[in-house]
Amino acid sequence: MGRSATLPCTGITNVFREWQRLDTGDTWVQLITLYTGGSTPDLQEKAGLDTFNLRGRFTATADDDFTATITNTRAIDDGRYLCDGSSSGGQIVHTLLTYYMNSASIQPDGPATEYIGGSIQFTCAADSKPAVSFNWTKQGDSSFTATGATLHISNLNKDDSGTYQCTAYHAYDSRTATVLLTVNEDNSQRIVRDITFKPYYAVTAQSTYTRKALTGSDVILPCDYDQTADGDWIIVTWTMRIGGTFQNLYVRTTGSTTNAVASPPPQFAGRMAIDGISNLRLTGVTIGDEDEYRCIVTAQTLSPVTFVNLQVFQQPTGPIVQVQFDPVTFTCTSTGGRPPASLGWSVTENGTPVSVNPTYTSSNNSQGVGDATSTFNFTTTKYGVTYRVQCTASGPDPIQSRTSAVVSVTTEKGGLSPGAQAGIGVGVALGCMAVAGVAAYFFVVKRRKRAGRDKDDGDARNPADRHYENVAHPDQRVASQPPGSGSDDEYDYEVPMETIQPPQPSDDYQELRPAIYQSLQKH
Repeated sequence: MGRSATLPCTGITNVFREWQRLDTGDTWVQLITLYTGGSTPDLQEKAGLDTFNLRGRFTATADDDFTATITNTRAIDDGRYLCDGSSSGGQIVHTLLTYYMNSASIQPDGPATEYIGGSIQFTCAADSKPAVSFNWTKQGDSSFTATGATLHISNLNKDDSGTYQCTAYHAYDSRTATVLLTVNEDNSQRIVRDITFKPYYAVTAQSTYTRKALTGSDVILPCDYDQTADGDWIIVTWTMRIGGTFQNLYVRTTGSTTNAVASPPPQFAGRMAIDGISNLRLTGVTIGDEDEYRCIVTAQTLSPVTFVNLQVFQQPTGPIVQVQFDPVTFTCTSTGGRPPASLGWSVTENGTPVSVNPTYTSSNNSQGVGDATSTFNFTTTKYGVTYRVQCTASGPDPIQSRTSAVVSVTTEKGGLSPGAQAGIGVGVALGCMAVAGVAAYFFVVKRRKRAGRDKDDGDARNPADRHYENVAHPDQRVASQPPGSGSDDEYDYEVPMETIQPPQPSDDYQELRPAIYQSLQKH
């Protein structure tokens, strides 16, 4: 692509000739016509040049050759072109296929570093048309060759160090890319040269583990090791993949006068120690610790590797339930979980479990820490019904499930007398609004501790131990579980179901705080 293509029309000698292109509907469309039967050649450009976006790029000579040229070729120019001399002049058909190839690249792009006994994989790519093939060579080593987009080298040794070249090619073009690989000895191998081993050590075969931990906790990463006979020398090397390569975190040598401790990355300083012979203890786990670790146990030769995949979770906050009225809506929120908490509801109607259809939303940041919210609502259709609602926040192990306080909502039928309405109007501190002559809804919110509460919730209880809240305006009908409350608390909401004529004052008003009760008596 981007070059010029020449389409000859040699041998077509009719006085009237034309260039055409085949469209997607298998119809030939005129591009340029030429008439040479007059005193001067008559060359005309047709609308088909616009149809195929060829105007200014498709031209033809006004002579016997009638040669066409396409400049700055593009992928859309692919297709069949016809030089037609009508019925007596013959035809020539050309098929144009454009091609291109951008520069080749290798990932990781290097320079790459690995350790003896490890492995590495390079991938070569090139944006091209048509598709490309790949082959690999190594500079200075004519015996090395490989094919395919991926080059994988396992059980690395020092001789594998060098510059590798990938060639991407097709029938029309090719591109190359190179990457430098350096294979080093790790700390444990340098120690090996300074140690006189006693015989008969053995280690287990390669194994893989998964360990889960909460942020801030401690975790032990296992390393397989089996000593089958007496001996003094053993080297334990713990590494972690950082920036695409494994870096030493901790090296421990037992029974040797030569010991070496790797200098770990700063984020691990002071948080690692060998537990027992070969296991690694990591304290104060952070989200950044989540990755793959490997342990190498060395005796006389390098052992197979133990891989440990550490997964880090964060305990979400205990769920908080909020209640909103008109309609009755419950919202449960839990924050700071990794992953965001799963939220479930337990709802009963007069002690009988009922099903609800909650919605669930969650969001998380780049570290996977996020908040979760679940909401459901229902319309009360009868009075004298008590709904008990509780929310549970949970997650995968090791996240612990936590439950909210139990919220009880009781539907009631009732109203206030005109004098009571006026008294509540004076009691602005309770947030109530009254309209003279019109009955008002009211909600009584009672906070009751499960442990040690009286069997009878009537007047026998100490009024000072109770909490009341009256709501008279729909916009104020919102209540929530107080911050810091636990699942041992229970909150009751009495919800009126209908408006009726105000009743005469009764003992029910004794439930109001003394100051408000006295205010009501004045009216």
